[in-house]
Amino acid sequence: MHRFDPELVAALAEGTLEAAEAAELEAQIAGDPAALAELAKQRAALAAIRTAGSPRLDAAERSSLRAAVAEQLGLTPSESPSVTRPRRVAWGAIAVAASALLAIVAFAPVAGLLKTGGGDDAGDLSFAESATTTSRQ
Repeated sequence: MHRFDPELVAALAEGTLEAAEAAELEAQIAGDPAALAELAKQRAALAAIRTAGSPRLDAAERSSLRAAVAEQLGLTPSESPSVTRPRRVAWGAIAVAASALLAIVAFAPVAGLLKTGGGDDAGDLSFAESATTTSRQ
């Protein structure tokens, strides 16, 4: 009597094995009544699952199911996960802040708040040039 891997028997029942592997496993199982019975049970369970409708729970059944799961997990009602509403983003405030930043960046050079070009090195260069021209005179 062979001891068959239950995962292989389930894969055979599902039809997910390669054809050669499935044929070889079926040939091996054919001589083992216990394995044949397990394969038949797997196929019957899969058929029942495929023909079953979608489960529909009313509010009382959902509540009862949640309570049973919480009890099995050892959670108290206050520890049970609660559904929270997603936070709303204040798009209006973001738009106002973005507009203000854009206005500052656009109008700062016009108002003379930002100096364009130059930098520290430019000031040093102009000072050095004026010093050399003054000393030559």
